[in-house]
Amino acid sequence: MSLKIKIEDLEKVDSEISVVLKVKMLDKIRSEITSRGSLRKFSIELGFSPSFIPNLLNGWIKSTRLKFFRKISEKLNLKIEDFIECIIAKNSPKSFIPVGAFPINESTDLASLVGHAFADGNVSKLHFSFTNKSEKLISDVIKKVRSLSIHNVVFSKSFHKAMNIEFSKLVRDILLVAGAPEGRKVNQKLKIPEWIKKGSSEIKKSFLQALLNDEATVQLNSKEIVLGMKKSLFIINDLENFFKEVKILFNELGVNGITITDGNIFVTKSGEITKEKRLRICGVINFIKLKNKVGFIHPNKEEKLNKLIIQIRKNLLKMHQSKIKIVEILKKEGKLSTIGLSKRIGKTRRITGDHLRELEKINVVDRIRVQDKTKPHIWFLDKPENFKILKFIHLSIPSPATQESIEQLMRKL
Repeated sequence: MSLKIKIEDLEKVDSEISVVLKVKMLDKIRSEITSRGSLRKFSIELGFSPSFIPNLLNGWIKSTRLKFFRKISEKLNLKIEDFIECIIAKNSPKSFIPVGAFPINESTDLASLVGHAFADGNVSKLHFSFTNKSEKLISDVIKKVRSLSIHNVVFSKSFHKAMNIEFSKLVRDILLVAGAPEGRKVNQKLKIPEWIKKGSSEIKKSFLQALLNDEATVQLNSKEIVLGMKKSLFIINDLENFFKEVKILFNELGVNGITITDGNIFVTKSGEITKEKRLRICGVINFIKLKNKVGFIHPNKEEKLNKLIIQIRKNLLKMHQSKIKIVEILKKEGKLSTIGLSKRIGKTRRITGDHLRELEKINVVDRIRVQDKTKPHIWFLDKPENFKILKFIHLSIPSPATQESIEQLMRKL
């Protein structure tokens, strides 16, 4: 399902949308009307003031509402697009969309702006606004708005704890037609537009990237990326359904390891109860895929993601070094208990036991089990040929950007 925004689509979401008529076509309209009678009489027939149509055709009225001109064109059986120069919004006459720009087609920039509208953006009755502390992200949103078919994009900036930017009503109208939510999102059901769900990988990427930049946090301590949003307690299940749609988009781009969990409950000053849901992404492979296939524009979040990948890589390297030590010791000494191995590799009994069980899964080691729980299991080398595989894995731990090598590594272990 592709998106094609037509003039009538904008009219459905904005009854006050206006048009500027082509000057060279005014005489043709005048001729059509005068062949039926006077201009003033025609104006009264359509429910306008007697002077409205004469003033419009004399060029004294620079623009008129689309719904008014539609009544004129339908009465005269005229094709509306032939007479319109451009579309404008009531509160921002400087911005306009040339009639030749329609239909407005789907794009990655439009998908990104819709994603922001689900997060730090807000689509109100009068405009589209966006708030964020990152100047880079603010500049990116401005750039994407300017890529739309709107000429002379009008916006204003303000600052209170974070930068806020407001765009003219035409931006709001386009985003509404494209599927952005209008008004307070905490009390309404959210659904990803079909043209994004069924769009190209680049369309999906742009939508997800906007959500991540606005709402996600990269948590170094818990080694996860968390996308958190709040909803009114009465429709909290809707947020879970929305996150399930988001999860599917991530999966389609190859990013897995995603869970959806409950967050905290909040009570506002007005007594409204909201609950948070969290979409969690875990695993170094998924972090690398997310970095390569979605990514952050927000500089702080991008930096944290890189730190997270490097941190996990270092931990993996230490873990595999310990496993190799275990194999080398067992090859030399034959059989040892968990306690004996932990002393030799300098790790706790719990960590050593974890390493041994992981090695047991790929048949590198095996154990002699004892019925007496007070006595430790005895470990020995099971398949010496797997020792070579482990050596290869140790030597081929890649840099964080080398996705394929890490995937090979994780498949081996």
